[in-house]
Amino acid sequence: MQLFKKNKTIIHCCTQKTASQWFISFLSDVIAKSNKNYKIHTFVDYRESVIFKDSIYKKPSYSLQKDLYTEQEADFGFNRLKKNCFYTSFYIGPNILNYLSAKDAKVFFVLRDPRDLVVSWYYSAKYSHPPTEQINIVRSKLVDYSFDDGIKYSIDEMNKFGLFEGVKRWMTQKEDHLVRIYLYEDFVEHYTTFCLDLLSFLELKKKNVLYDDIINKHSYKNYSSGRKKGESNNKSHYRSASVDQWKNELNEELIEYFELKTNNLGAYYDSQKDNFKKVEQ
Repeated sequence: MQLFKKNKTIIHCCTQKTASQWFISFLSDVIAKSNKNYKIHTFVDYRESVIFKDSIYKKPSYSLQKDLYTEQEADFGFNRLKKNCFYTSFYIGPNILNYLSAKDAKVFFVLRDPRDLVVSWYYSAKYSHPPTEQINIVRSKLVDYSFDDGIKYSIDEMNKFGLFEGVKRWMTQKEDHLVRIYLYEDFVEHYTTFCLDLLSFLELKKKNVLYDDIINKHSYKNYSSGRKKGESNNKSHYRSASVDQWKNELNEELIEYFELKTNNLGAYYDSQKDNFKKVEQ
């Protein structure tokens, strides 16, 4: 199905806890500098203007999020995505690709170790995520739980809204000229190279235009009040910018609980992640 006649549309698909808000700021600055013809729409914009008006869902919910991660038939208005737009932070599975073609669109997804997603989600839900109806419910429980019980509760909650199934679906998606899957660890460990590769794939990188100032502006150091990568502040939204933290945070019982609840998603990630590495060591 062809959606657009010209000018590729960019869609940033993601799960929670993969620096989704960072990509809004970074790519908005890139567009403002050298691609001003793009219009920018966040997932919140799109959800309010399309999904809430044209589906059974009228507000955020676990049911809506699970359908967005897992449904393969419902289109949620994807046949009306507009040309010449940058749609960012779409918390959704790869079913959206059914409505796009490589001729007309570019899609990217950032894949993070799902065990690190759990650790990050736990600290965010407990301390730093802006209050919402659902977050307030989760937070009221986490403040009373031990760390181990809080992690188990977080795994159960993330399972409820389909995050792990969404991760699994993206890992089984083949890359092509339409879609590229990036590793979060490349974003963290090879930041500059990652940014330049992403701009090239999205066809946002213009000749004779330097992007060093934007890349430096959006570095972790500037977002974290000067902390270096790996220096954790568990109450900060920009907590640590490091990978494999789960190895220090999760004991054997919690790892076993995670694998049981997610059908061995951690082991599956370990077996598949090198397929998506874009930066050579």
